[in-house]
Amino acid sequence: MAVTLASLCEKSGYLYGMRVIAGKDGMTNIVQWVHSVEDTEVSDFLHGGELIFSTGIANKGQDWMLPFVKNLIENQVSGLVLNIGPYIKSIPQEVISYCNEKHFPLLDIPWKTRIVDISRDFCNRIILNERKEESIGDALKNFIFFPNEYDKYIPVLECNDFSVDADYAIIGIKADMADNISTLKPENAFERIIYSYK
Repeated sequence: MAVTLASLCEKSGYLYGMRVIAGKDGMTNIVQWVHSVEDTEVSDFLHGGELIFSTGIANKGQDWMLPFVKNLIENQVSGLVLNIGPYIKSIPQEVISYCNEKHFPLLDIPWKTRIVDISRDFCNRIILNERKEESIGDALKNFIFFPNEYDKYIPVLECNDFSVDADYAIIGIKADMADNISTLKPENAFERIIYSYK
């Protein structure tokens, strides 16, 4: 149910000219939010799960790009979109190879594409998805705790592709993820782990 990078980018090729350059295996990464970053020192500003956009305006040449990508991967971001234009003329092969090796999605967009348009689109979709997940979560919780009032929750579940004729089970999982959570909420960390297993 979480928003994956692949689902966000599904129509971005023809809407924004976006292309996947490297790290296609990581397109199942969950995107929590969208953020623009131009400085190579980004660790204090990221929580993990962000899709990062960069124009390269704060950097000269191409030597900054590989350390920048390594820093983003270390901070568990979901992917990087580079705005090809006056500041980033091309992406070095070493960066592409590294992203492929690490399964880190590297995408590009042409300079004429406005990052603000993509950001607005993606953020709106993330927010809508969060509202949908909350609605489903509330309906399921109410179903468990107030089963006699199921007729109130059926419409919410049906309009979100749950079949009322199907069988469902509740699974309780206890996991010690303290070392993997960092600043993420536990449910976000857990969701990322589940999606990593597809």
